[in-house]
Amino acid sequence: SAAASEPGLQMVDDADGADSQAAAALASARALFDCLDSDASGSLTRAELLRSPSLLALVRHDGEDDESAVKRFMSSADADGDGEVSFVEFASAAASEPGLQMVDDADGADSQAAAALASARALFDCLDSDASGSLTRAELLRSPSLLALVRHDGEDDESAVKRFMSSADADGDGEVSFVEFASAAASEP
Repeated sequence: SAAASEPGLQMVDDADGADSQAAAALASARALFDCLDSDASGSLTRAELLRSPSLLALVRHDGEDDESAVKRFMSSADADGDGEVSFVEFASAAASEPGLQMVDDADGADSQAAAALASARALFDCLDSDASGSLTRAELLRSPSLLALVRHDGEDDESAVKRFMSSADADGDGEVSFVEFASAAASEP
């Protein structure tokens, strides 16, 4: 299956792999955070959160508008009260925000799968800088966090992207669609 050798991208795993599942979830959260952090400041602002429709869909509660969702998320995530969300704060908030949970208990397998798919969608949309609906080699190379997830020991970025694309690009069109990306993220090792 696509990207069966990409354990770093896996957002859903079996209960026996809890430690690797937690590590993969943290790495996935890091990739999403870095993608959302458009100014590379190391923290997320209200404006950066509002610019991500996929993230808004994950944190918005029933009947809540975007501003209210971001305000609520920021107030729960911004532990130090500086008006910005650091990665540590983001990862902590993601663990308690139902739409952002990338690791869940085994009893919630359906909700875990749905959350993982939504998280994969948010990361995909963030990486898809031209909003074409597919990821190109260049877009993948621009994401250090994604490269860290797919790079094998001693492998350079170009080789990692080439290998990832050849395993994930099921239709062979030279780009990775969301379906291909989600399949890669959910593949078992």
